[in-house]
Amino acid sequence: MVLVVVGVIIWNFSTKFQHADRLVKFSEFLQWADSGSVASVTVTGQDITGFTKVGERFHTYAPSQYEGLVNKL
Repeated sequence: MVLVVVGVIIWNFSTKFQHADRLVKFSEFLQWADSGSVASVTVTGQDITGFTKVGERFHTYAPSQYEGLVNKL
């Protein structure tokens, strides 16, 4: 029983770090988009989250006056 509890605690602790978003500059995100490295994105207001084609999760913020993001993607 103790081993099961310890196993669950270790698993829970390790999965928290696997899902952390990498915070990137908006300009770096645009470079990724231009090069085709972005697999998917979710845009909510100015918040942009997504995955690269190698499975890395990222997060960035669009400038408030930036227009044309949809066209770039």
